[in-house]
Amino acid sequence: MAKVRTVIVAMHRTGSTSLLKGFRGIFKMRYLGEPWNLRVHDEHKYKDPKTVIGHNLLKTLIMQLPPGESDIIKFYSNFVKNYDKVIILSRKNRKAIAESWGLAERTNNWNFSYYLEENHNLDIDLTPVDYYCDKLEELSEKLQIPITWYEDLYSGDLKLIQKSIDKWDINITAEQLFEYVNPKLRYRLKEPKSIL
Repeated sequence: MAKVRTVIVAMHRTGSTSLLKGFRGIFKMRYLGEPWNLRVHDEHKYKDPKTVIGHNLLKTLIMQLPPGESDIIKFYSNFVKNYDKVIILSRKNRKAIAESWGLAERTNNWNFSYYLEENHNLDIDLTPVDYYCDKLEELSEKLQIPITWYEDLYSGDLKLIQKSIDKWDINITAEQLFEYVNPKLRYRLKEPKSIL
């Protein structure tokens, strides 16, 4: 399979890390995840976006920008021109984003399984989620690139997954990607883990 320079621009809690790992596994490519995430990288390491462009496989979150940048749409509209393929990943259920994001922030653990009772009451603020989801949709419209929805990509339905893949025009199949987007790997559990 030919290696295609690909960038994933995503919202928090949309399975972007799993998708990135899937691409790495299928295409045997090295990747860079979230270069402008200051929890992961020193703020000076990727200050100049040109240092990031050398990576053939990249994932970034819409709210993360290099130091000195503030216009999300302007920055990403120009930045993605350095890649052959652009995947915009979001989630229809914004409340679920806020719940997952809020739990990760509170625990400072971004890769963990959790269960929420049916009548749970998390004190969540949808304002930042709405803002960044809206920005991602604005970027999608500006670039004329359809959003790939988490609910479809992680549905477990091979036809729906393939429909998402077909938007990307990348030579992979739902069967190849399934081990990375299998809904059993979701962090949010449908039932509490058994303590036995």
